[in-house]
Amino acid sequence: MNVLIVYATLSGHTEELAEMIKERLEKAELEISVEEAYEAEARHFQEYELIILGSYTWGDGDVPDDMMDLYNEIEETDLSGISFAVFGSGDTGYEHFAGAVDHLEEAVRRKGGILTAESMKADVDADSDETEELADRFTEEILAWREKR
Repeated sequence: MNVLIVYATLSGHTEELAEMIKERLEKAELEISVEEAYEAEARHFQEYELIILGSYTWGDGDVPDDMMDLYNEIEETDLSGISFAVFGSGDTGYEHFAGAVDHLEEAVRRKGGILTAESMKADVDADSDETEELADRFTEEILAWREKR
């Protein structure tokens, strides 16, 4: 199975999450490509069996500028039949914790994409064990979906 992980990061936390996900999926012998959001193009999504989108959240629940071009492309692309999973980082101190994850999920659904796992939202202030557990659960759901296909 070939997978594309696309992420936007500011402090490096979302990049670390992307790396955790990549490592876990590679152990399951999936072929993983990784791109930063500013390099990715939604028109290439159909070349992969699964797209994993990751973003930090800006302001009070917003998609950050460095994910916005891709987000707008998603809004303009027919994603019917393409499988997705979404993750991101945020600060629980804000009213809309990891709101960019919610925006990405909604865009994927609106454009016909299929969500394969419950989205992962990681608190930037969480301890590493908690973050590792979230990454484990997230990738386990993806792998379970893969087995059912």
